Amino acid sequence: MTIDFHTHVFPENIAQKAIAALETAAGEFNLKAVADGTINSLKESMKNNCVDYSVTFGVATKPRQVPSINNWAIENNAPDSGIIFFGAMHPDYENQIEEIKRLAAAGIKGIKLHGEFQEFPADSENMFPVYQALSDSGLFVIFHCGDDLFAGDSGNSSAKRMRNVADKFPDRARKDGKFYVIDFTFEELKTLSVFERFDAKTNKAIFPKRFPFKKSSFKLHSLSDEIE
Repeated sequence: MTIDFHTHVFPENIAQKAIAALETAAGEFNLKAVADGTINSLKESMKNNCVDYSVTFGVATKPRQVPSINNWAIENNAPDSGIIFFGAMHPDYENQIEEIKRLAAAGIKGIKLHGEFQEFPADSENMFPVYQALSDSGLFVIFHCGDDLFAGDSGNSSAKRMRNVADKFPDRARKDGKFYVIDFTFEELKTLSVFERFDAKTNKAIFPKRFPFKKSSFKLHSLSDEIE
C-alpha cells in the first residue's frame, strides 16, 4: 500500500489561481505543480503513480476561513475512494473546541497548523487547550516545519529550535545560516535529538521548567517504526 501523506487540493473555482500563485512563489526553485490542484487531477495522479491513498491538507490563514475550509473538507472527504481530508484550525478562531468536536463527529481524522502563515509558535501555551481537545477527540495534528515561500521564516517552525542540527551538522547550513530538512536524508534526521524550543540569541529554553534543556532524549521515527 502506498500513501501520499501530504497533498493539497482546492475548489475548482480557485484551483487555477492557487496553483499559479504557488508556482510564482517558488521563484528561483522553479517548482511546478504535477496536477492542476483539483480533486479529479489528484485522483488521476494517484492512478498514474500507483498511490492508494492521499491525505490532503488545508490551511486557514485567517480565523474566518476555518468553517468554510472545514465544510469543504467534510463534504469531499472520501476515504473509500482514496482521498482523506484533514481539517483546518486557526489560533485566533473563537470556537476552536466546538469546531474540533464537529470535525471528529464528521469523520475527519486531523487538522494541519502552520506557524509561519498563522504567526504562532507550535509550543504556544495558548494552543494547549486545542491540543488537548484534539487528543480527547482522537484527532491528529500536523505541523508545518521550516520556512515558507509565501510567509518567510519567523522562526515559529524552525527545525533548529527543536533539533540539534547545528551541533551535529555544523557545515550543512545554507548561505542564510538556516538548516532545511530537505537537505538531510531521513537516516540523518533520525540521528538527531529533539529538545525544548529555545531562543537562538540567548541559547536558553523558552519554557525552562517543562523539560531539562538539551538533556531529554527524543528521536524522530517513521510510521513503519511505530507500527512495528
